[in-house]
Amino acid sequence: MVTVVGYAYPWDVCGAPEFLSDLHRLGVTRVALAAYYHGVRAATPRHPLHRFVTATRSALYTRTDPGVWHMSPLVPPPPGPWSHAGAFEEAAGLLTAAGFTVSAWLAPTHADGLPESHPLRVQTAFGDRLDYALCPTAPEVQDYAARLAHQSMLSGASGLVLECVGSLGFDHASLHDKVGGADWSTSIRALLSICFCAACCEQYHTEGIAPTELSQLLRIAVDTPTGAAEEVVPADVMSLVWKVRNRSAVMLGTAAVAAASRAPDFTAALHASTELSTTGAGTSAIIPGVDTYIAPCWNDHPELPHTAAAVTQREAIAQVHRLRQRIPKEARVASYVTVVGQHAPTTGGLVRDWGAILEAGADELHLYHAGLASTERLANTAHALAQLRTR
Repeated sequence: MVTVVGYAYPWDVCGAPEFLSDLHRLGVTRVALAAYYHGVRAATPRHPLHRFVTATRSALYTRTDPGVWHMSPLVPPPPGPWSHAGAFEEAAGLLTAAGFTVSAWLAPTHADGLPESHPLRVQTAFGDRLDYALCPTAPEVQDYAARLAHQSMLSGASGLVLECVGSLGFDHASLHDKVGGADWSTSIRALLSICFCAACCEQYHTEGIAPTELSQLLRIAVDTPTGAAEEVVPADVMSLVWKVRNRSAVMLGTAAVAAASRAPDFTAALHASTELSTTGAGTSAIIPGVDTYIAPCWNDHPELPHTAAAVTQREAIAQVHRLRQRIPKEARVASYVTVVGQHAPTTGGLVRDWGAILEAGADELHLYHAGLASTERLANTAHALAQLRTR
């Protein structure tokens, strides 16, 4: 039996009764509903009231319990005119009444709209700050994640889906990005993602690393023609940097899960990676209380021609294999798949690709994203999932 978790925004559900029928046709049993989410322009091609929603910044879509946020140095803003506080509760109530279980989808370190001088933002070796990224090493950010999780449990969720638990890096689809001409390789972008906020510098000291010397080495590495850290920074030093980053993600994730785990029938899923140097949605951290680790398996990369899909499909299968080897034996592996990439999926293509992922050992498919998909894409997805269930 194929277990399908569907991802949704509150506005996908509110005012759109047919969306519930769409989820049933897909065979979704659990919905990862955005409770705290970053800015987005989201298509709503089948909503009866609008065709897109523009959320200009991060927002908390639950109501705000004063007791949860008392004395917190970070307080999530409510949504602007694109939604309303309490939209999560409204959507969760509709989903629960329709027979779905609801997990709160949280991206705690992804915070659009932070002031330029905010001290908890990720800071590069050059002193540049990432205005969309809270650093998970900061105790205040770990506390923030715990409060977000607690608030979500008070608002009708029975579980968590955690994204952006680790550090967000340089790569980020924001504004009108004009960085392509710099010709920065993947290695250079990784170096530009290493944080030097006060909390990270303190942790580097703990590991015997001098932050000033490290930042100087990274600046040199970024400006070398190859951008290869191993040519400038000793491998053992980089290992300690990844150790600090991984430990920070563990602490933040543990705080979030602990704050929510008292809910009945609680489940926790984590967007994961097998690369210690990873930034963004996934993390290499193994977090107590997480029962499902989600492998990134989007196989429709906008920068690849359609004929290269088989290459990315092989990588998706490899991700599932590698993740299975890293996580606790009792944990489940989920595959994060998309139907809203550049290329409209066919039923046959989805059956082939997702079937291979399931055969590779994935226990669940996490489906992104029914509310964003056209009628044709959704129909092809439903047909594909129906065929996979007969295998």
